[in-house]
Amino acid sequence: MEFGRVISQLTLHDDAISDMFWQDNMLFTCSWDSTIKVWLYDPVADPKKLSLAPIMELDHDAGVSCIHVNSSNSQILSGTKDGNVYLWDVECQTVLRQTQSHVGQVTCVKFSKDGQRMVSCGEDCYMRVVDINTGTEILAKDLGQSIRYVISVWVSNP
Repeated sequence: MEFGRVISQLTLHDDAISDMFWQDNMLFTCSWDSTIKVWLYDPVADPKKLSLAPIMELDHDAGVSCIHVNSSNSQILSGTKDGNVYLWDVECQTVLRQTQSHVGQVTCVKFSKDGQRMVSCGEDCYMRVVDINTGTEILAKDLGQSIRYVISVWVSNP
């Protein structure tokens, strides 16, 4: 194994990559260039080179700050610099839902483990939990500070 030096380099976007997610030999990247790109990794290619084939590109109106992918790779959540949260259908490459969820940049988006809820956090210090199927906001909480990453989402039923 090589240590301490670059052995492969790729240009994936026209601007800085702001977040990425790896799952099932697929790399999901987002960027300030206002796109999400999905790449398929070929593990049998030259091990000294990262072999990625582009699968799709999803365009936004503003720079994309964060992404998360559900466990079946069928939906993508994305948050943008202008406070919007998008729910994408991967197969159709279409937006299922777009909401102005935050004032300022969205800092984190995440699916719940069961895929029924999503959480978003923003520079406005709010955390919002939304039902994926209905779009109903379950929780909106001012946390007093901006959260950059959420590990898991769990909301109990009373």
